[in-house]
Amino acid sequence: MEINYLVEFASIARHRSFSLAAEELCISQSSLSKHIQAVEKELGVALFDRSTRNVVISEFGKILLPYAEQLCEINDDIQASVYDFINKEKKQLLIASIPVMAQYDITGIIAKFQKDHPKIKLIVSENEGTDIPKMLEDGSCEVAFTRKFPNEQSRFEYLTYRSDMLCAILPKSHPLAKNETLSLTQLKNENFLFLDKKTLIYGYCFNACVDAGFTPNITYTGHRPENILDLTAQGAGVSLLMKHQAKYFNHPDVVSVLISPAIESSICLTKMKDHKLSSTGRLFWNYVKSYTDLLNLSLLE
Repeated sequence: MEINYLVEFASIARHRSFSLAAEELCISQSSLSKHIQAVEKELGVALFDRSTRNVVISEFGKILLPYAEQLCEINDDIQASVYDFINKEKKQLLIASIPVMAQYDITGIIAKFQKDHPKIKLIVSENEGTDIPKMLEDGSCEVAFTRKFPNEQSRFEYLTYRSDMLCAILPKSHPLAKNETLSLTQLKNENFLFLDKKTLIYGYCFNACVDAGFTPNITYTGHRPENILDLTAQGAGVSLLMKHQAKYFNHPDVVSVLISPAIESSICLTKMKDHKLSSTGRLFWNYVKSYTDLLNLSLLE
């Protein structure tokens, strides 16, 4: 019997859905159905009641489920043990981050962790947000600082590190520059300067405009916020950036105006839901969690 098929059975039982389980497991729904049928054929019993439209586990399936769940835990432990064994001499952790490390003090938390744990080697790479899901999947990194991935949130676990609000970036001479807030519809006739399509913020901004009832006229895309700010100051168009990004680069000839209704985006420490972290990965995850908990507590006082 294929052990992976029993892991898949446990996922279906947990989600009560073949489609959600297939999404979590990154396989097609038809392949998942064939795997379950193969287990049922080998055991000679049905695992699900197919007389109803909903996914209902059979009586025998209820008996088998605890054993399948134990196999899931064992599988996670094996992955973690293998990772720890490979890295036990090096004690290293692979971390990816989208290119906003300085703006959101990701550099600060990494440096602080390294100072507190000098025997652990951190290997950090800067990557575009659209590349990070695959890196987490294939083990190129174990955790990553990134924004939430649209339409893929069920596959990942997120620990919020910093929250931010979307702003309109306008030249000081713009008629709306003195507003405290503005709606996106007020900008529908403008030329837009966006960050590159491979950045997650591009999708956030584009979809926000579409949700507001218009398709943005994008005349420039680039990787560097400072170039966008300078082009905006020169009157080439307007932009949408997060408040922390605009504040960090602090261009003297542009203003940032909050979008209303508010559009929030968080920078999160992210991992695969079905991958158990190594001991080093767990240490870093809990370190970041403790740091953010203390920071949030101080903001409330």
